Parts: sequence; structure tokens; C-alpha cells
Amino acid sequence: MNLKEEFTTYMNSKTNGAVFFIENFLFLAEYDAIRKTRIRLNDTKLIRRILPGIYDKPYFSTITNEYTAIDFNQLAYALARKFNWTVAPSGALATNLLGLSTQIPFNYSFCV
Repeated sequence: MNLKEEFTTYMNSKTNGAVFFIENFLFLAEYDAIRKTRIRLNDTKLIRRILPGIYDKPYFSTITNEYTAIDFNQLAYALARKFNWTVAPSGALATNLLGLSTQIPFNYSFCV
């Protein structure tokens, strides 16, 4: 199995909206090979570049017929894993996630 097939198999096992760092793929091959492969896969929409070195598995919505925006909760928790932070949602985001409010927050805020 070549690297592109291994990469595709690994990404298909993950949920839509999952956030990854390029370091998460180093078990598949060396850094340069991963870098070249992820550029090709970014073009095929299997992964999407959020920031330099940060990627997600995009979700295609059949309702809107386009890819959805990134999941900021997933991004916050992925950054927390990478830097060994403890984060928790705060403010309107926390009340919405707990089901205490139906308002969707405009700003995502987390306590570190």
C-alpha cells in the first residue's frame, strides 16, 4: 500500500470535522513525504488546511451543497492537546453546550 492509500485509509477512519496537526501523520512516513502527500490530498478535498500545519477533515453538506465551516470546538481541543492545555468553554458557548440556552454564540470563548 502506498502512502496516499495509507493516508486516505487513516483519514476515512476519522470523523468529519476532526482536527489534525502534521505531527499526527508522522507514524505513516517521514516529514517530507507527509508534506507532499497532504498537499495532494488538500487538492482532492480529503483534508482542508485551516492554518499552517493544522488541518481538518471537511464535512460536505448535501443540504447546502458545499463544505461546512470548521468546528471551532474541535480546533480548540486539538490545540489544547498539542500544547498540554486544559480548556473549558465559557460564557454563552458554555450555556449553549450545556443546553441551558438555545442562543448560538457569536464568539467562541474558552478558559485556559
